[in-house]
This record gives sequence, structure tokens and C-alpha cells, in this order.
Amino acid sequence: MKNYFFVRRKTYLFVIVGVVLGFLLSKVLFATPDYETATLVLILGLIAGESSFFYQWRKTNAKHRREQTKR
Repeated sequence: MKNYFFVRRKTYLFVIVGVVLGFLLSKVLFATPDYETATLVLILGLIAGESSFFYQWRKTNAKHRREQTKR
């Protein structure tokens, strides 16, 4: 469990960047963003951050599998 959180710690940066970009985008697109917009942007930011983490994890995992099958 400790290893999971250690690896996960690096991904929080992606999630935070996704959420911040979402809030900045809502600020630019809407003059007065409401709670629904903030909730939608938060969800989209979380999805973007988690997707980027998943993509990197999958790429790293595939690399490790290829190395193990070569042995």
C-alpha cells in the first residue's frame, strides 16, 4: 500500500494541472461561472488528469512486460 501511494504521489500533479486548466477555461468561457459549471470543470479536470496518469502507467507497464518476456 505504501508503494501505491508513493507512485500515486507523482500523479497528483497531473490531476491538479487538469483541474486548474479546467477552472481557467471556465473563467475564460463564462463571464459568471456557477456551481454547475465548476462541478463540470472539476470532473473534466479529474478525468483529464487521471487519463494522463493511466496512459503513462500503461506505457510503463507495457515496457516492463516486454523486458520480462525477453528474458
